[in-house]
Amino acid sequence: MLRDRPLRVLAYNSLFPLVPETYIAEEMKALTDNGAVLAWCTDRWSPSPVRVVESTYTDLDVAVQEFEPDVLILYWASFAVERLDVLSRVGKPFALRVHSFDFVPEDIDRVRTHPLCVGTWAYPHHARRIEGAHDLVPSHHRARFPDPAPDRPIVLSASAGLPKKDWPTLIASFAELARRTSTAASWWASPTNTRTSRSNPTADPGRRASIMLSVDVPHDQVIDLLARTAVVVYTHEPGGPFGMPRSIIEGMYAGTSVVLPDRPEAPLVAGPNCRTYTRAEDIVRHAMEILSGGPEIETERQFNHNSRRDILPIRRWRPRSLRSL
Repeated sequence: MLRDRPLRVLAYNSLFPLVPETYIAEEMKALTDNGAVLAWCTDRWSPSPVRVVESTYTDLDVAVQEFEPDVLILYWASFAVERLDVLSRVGKPFALRVHSFDFVPEDIDRVRTHPLCVGTWAYPHHARRIEGAHDLVPSHHRARFPDPAPDRPIVLSASAGLPKKDWPTLIASFAELARRTSTAASWWASPTNTRTSRSNPTADPGRRASIMLSVDVPHDQVIDLLARTAVVVYTHEPGGPFGMPRSIIEGMYAGTSVVLPDRPEAPLVAGPNCRTYTRAEDIVRHAMEILSGGPEIETERQFNHNSRRDILPIRRWRPRSLRSL
């Protein structure tokens, strides 16, 4: 079938297109870059939408009838397990992309054993717990990343703004950084559903560093910030599922140092140079050391960049069957 025309993929999910979920578009672009034709179907419009160039539907039956997909790709096991009856009725092959927040093995097993399920993708430390699952590797558009700026004074935390991000620890560490440094601006970019706009602050010598809170930050603006970022901080409440933080992956590719919670998954995501914390004081200590610079810090940054560069390039392919997905 695929020798005569491109693969037609319908990305079916509950929320996208919206600001905090732009990783979905990045991952689907890995298919369109390799010749697939894409359309979107979402259950409801987002209050913080982003524009996509492909056709978008809010009714699955209409999407299947008009777009005629060869395969559906569903995001999140919790969404897929709720739609199994609908997927059976539609009768199209589908694939599942597992997230960390809803990593429930029982739900995943129900979806992956469905006769129409052609594959399951999960973060590497989750995939080993799912029979037959494929490792999900990060993907992004390398052309979007600007060259690193000569001065990198920013400490950045970028997230979807969910309660699990351990805001008390993050706020305490940034407040202490602002008290202890005058040359580094601390930034906190948090895409949420509140629309505001702020101008970019500058930290003046002899004064406390600026702290900036931004919401609904477009992904391209976060990428621009990474060119001037020294360290990316990812906070997470103790316990609970741990995924593959996009801010960490992209921060490493941009040549930053990274700080994550002291959890066994952290080095699996960020490699041997991963800096970890248990308290706000640890984040402050790491950030101060990184901001001071020096040959060891530059070596760390270059290693982080190279480790991401080696796994992120997207190679062109032409599948011979749906199973090759």
